[in-house]
Amino acid sequence: MLIFFLVTQVIIVTVLADSSSTPSPTIPEHAVDRVPKPFNISANGTIRITSKLKDGDTFLVFECHCRASRVLMSYIEDPNTLATVNSSDPALIYQNDLMNPGSGIRDPGVYILNPHNYSVVVVAMVKAYTVDDPVPGRCDTKHQVPVLTIDWSQAVIRLNFSKASLSLFECNSPKAVQYRVYHMYLHRDGWGEGDRDQQFMEAIGNFSEIEDIEARGKQVNTLGNKVNRLMFASYQPMGSLYAVIATQGNGSSVYALGHTYGCHVDHISGVCPDTSHTVTKVASAICIFMGLVMAFAGHRFFLTSQFFFGFYAGGFVGYILLSSAHLHFVEIFSLSVLSGFVMAILVSGLWFFLGIPVLSVLLPTLEVGIILASSILFLLPQHSLLSLTDDLYYWLVFLCLMLAMPVILLAFTQKASILSCVILGSTVIALPVDYFLGTGLRFIFINVVRRASVPKFHLALPLPSWQTEDMMVVACWLGVAMAALITQLLVERRKPPFPPAPFQQWRWRREMDMEGEDSETAPLLSDEDSLVDTVSSPVVGYIIGHRPVTGIPQASPVTVRTSEILQGRSRSSNGVRGPMASTRGRDIFKPPSPEESRPYLGQYSPRQGEEWVG
Repeated sequence: MLIFFLVTQVIIVTVLADSSSTPSPTIPEHAVDRVPKPFNISANGTIRITSKLKDGDTFLVFECHCRASRVLMSYIEDPNTLATVNSSDPALIYQNDLMNPGSGIRDPGVYILNPHNYSVVVVAMVKAYTVDDPVPGRCDTKHQVPVLTIDWSQAVIRLNFSKASLSLFECNSPKAVQYRVYHMYLHRDGWGEGDRDQQFMEAIGNFSEIEDIEARGKQVNTLGNKVNRLMFASYQPMGSLYAVIATQGNGSSVYALGHTYGCHVDHISGVCPDTSHTVTKVASAICIFMGLVMAFAGHRFFLTSQFFFGFYAGGFVGYILLSSAHLHFVEIFSLSVLSGFVMAILVSGLWFFLGIPVLSVLLPTLEVGIILASSILFLLPQHSLLSLTDDLYYWLVFLCLMLAMPVILLAFTQKASILSCVILGSTVIALPVDYFLGTGLRFIFINVVRRASVPKFHLALPLPSWQTEDMMVVACWLGVAMAALITQLLVERRKPPFPPAPFQQWRWRREMDMEGEDSETAPLLSDEDSLVDTVSSPVVGYIIGHRPVTGIPQASPVTVRTSEILQGRSRSSNGVRGPMASTRGRDIFKPPSPEESRPYLGQYSPRQGEEWVG
C-alpha cells in the first residue's frame, strides 16, 4: 500500500509539472480561500481554482459544491485520469511536501470541469492544515480523496467516507483517529429568503468551519458496526448537509461537505421531480372532508365513523403488507383501498348486528394507540437508544404503546369513542395538508411502514426535521383537535351514550308490529278472571338529572284486578296491549314504553316509590 501511494504521488507531481510548463491561456483561474465563493461554469467549460501556500501549511483541501448537478475535479485539464472526482461535492488534497513552490510549478490549484450541455453554478473554497492535522481519506488505498460518498434510495440515504490518518503507518490503528459526524437540514423549497442557489451558498458558508459545524449541526452516531458507514432516513425533497470532523491528538481536519436531496434534482426546475400521482392528490382531498366529519361529528354518526375506522385500519395494514411485494403504485393503491373497504364492512357489520359499545370502540382506541406509538418512536433520539435497532425490541415497545390506549380509555366508553374520532379525524386532516405543503409530518407514519417493509431500515437514523413550517402544521393539527373535542362534548352532553344498533331497532319494530297484530284479534272480555303475576319493569341505563331506579322490590308484589280491566286499558290506549297482558318474555335491552309504565304510576303513591328507591 505504501509503494502504491508513493507511485501515485510521483505520477501526480510529474503530470502537474508537465502541465505547468505549458499553461493554457483559455482556462480562467480564480483565487479562493476559506470563504466559499460562487462561480458560473459555462456548458462543457472548465475553470481552475488556486490558492497561496503559507508557512506551516502541510496540505490543502480544495472542494466545490454544485447544488443540482455533478461536476468533475482533477489535478489537470484532462479529466480522463486516475485522480478525477465525479460528484456534486468533489474535493482533492494538495500535498505541500510533494509540491515545492520553488520548483517552478504554478500556485497550487485544481480544475473544475462541467461535463453538461448547460451552465452550472459551483461554490468553491480551500482549507489549509498543518502537520498535526490528520489527512482526510488518506487510508483509502485506491483514491485518497477527502470526499463524503453519498447514495440514496427512496427510503434511506447512505453516507460513507474513507478514514483519515497522519501517516499511512497509522491506518491500521482503528482508534487512532476520532470521528464526529454532523447533520443539518437545508431550507425547504419555497420557504426561507432568497432563491435556491443563494440559500444553498449561505448554508455552505454557515457550515464550513469546525466552530460553525458544532454550533449549527446535530452530531449523530452510527447505528451499525462501522464508524465510517452511516444510514439516514430519507425525507425527500428535504435537503441535508453532512460534515465529518477527524481528530487525532491536538489536530483536527474537516472532510469536504456533502449534500443530497434524496433525489436527482432537475437542473431546469432546480427541485426534485414530481413523482406524485393524480389519484394520490384526489384521495388526499377526499380525506380532508372525511377527517372533518370524523373530527366534529364522528360520534354523532356512529355507524359512519365505524366504517371510516375500519377503512383506515384495513388500508394501513394492507399497504404495509403490499409494500414489500414489488408491485406498481397503482396496484398497491388499488389493493390497499380494497382491503380498506373489506375491513370497513366487517367493522360496520360488527356494530350493525351486535351493538356492543365496548367491542366497537376497541378498534378506534387501537388506532389512537398507533398514532401515539408512531409519534413517540419518531421523536425519540434513536442514535442514543441503540436497543431500538433490534426489531423485536422496537415492535414490542410499539405494541405496548399501542395497547396502552385501549387499557386507559375503554373504561370510559363514550369518551373513548369521542376522543378517538377527534384524534383520528384531525390526523386525517393534517396529513393531506402536510402532503400539499411539502412538510415532514407524514413521515411519522411513513417510517413505521418503512421499518416493517424496508430491509435494514433499523440502522437508519430518523432525525426528524422541525422547522418553522413543520411547527405551523403541528399547531394547526392540535388546534383542530381541540376545537373538535369541545364541539363533540357539547353536542353529546345530554344525549344517550350510544345510539341503538340498527339490527336491534329493526327487531324492536318487528316485535311491536307483532304485538299490535295480536291486540287487534284479542277478545274484549275473557271467560274468567285471573290474577297476573308480579312484573317488574327493568330499566337499562340512566337519565341524566334523575336518581337511578332499578325496579320495584320483590317484597311488595304488584297485582291487578283482572285481565279484563287490563284489556280495557289497552283498548283505550290506541289499541296497544298493556304490559301485563302479553305472555311473551320482553327484551331487557328494550326501554319500557310509556304505556308499560303507566299501571305502576296509577297504583302507587309517590311516597311509596320514594321508600322503595331508598
